[in-house]
Amino acid sequence: MRSRLYLAALHFNENSGRAQATTRTGEAQYSVTTPKYKKGGHVVKKLLVDCTYDYVHKLRETVMENVRLGIVEVDDEDKVIEPLSAQFPKPDKKQAIEALRSRYSKR
Repeated sequence: MRSRLYLAALHFNENSGRAQATTRTGEAQYSVTTPKYKKGGHVVKKLLVDCTYDYVHKLRETVMENVRLGIVEVDDEDKVIEPLSAQFPKPDKKQAIEALRSRYSKR
């Protein structure tokens, strides 16, 4: 889980300062949306240039270098993480449906 957090931070840091996208003629690009909460009103948003993923290549090179130098060990074993729901017994489908129906038939 911590690895995902680190990757998210790397991605954010790489792309936090993205410039506004421009057309071929050099005009700034915008998007106009009409969300329901505005009830007919509109919102203008800047369009940004596409995200970059240069940090992935740097990260891969660093990891491979650390493995080559013996700083990090590679675990060849595939670890399967069971889902949280596996900790609890699975209910019988027919009983669960009956419980749902009886719950809503009382109203």
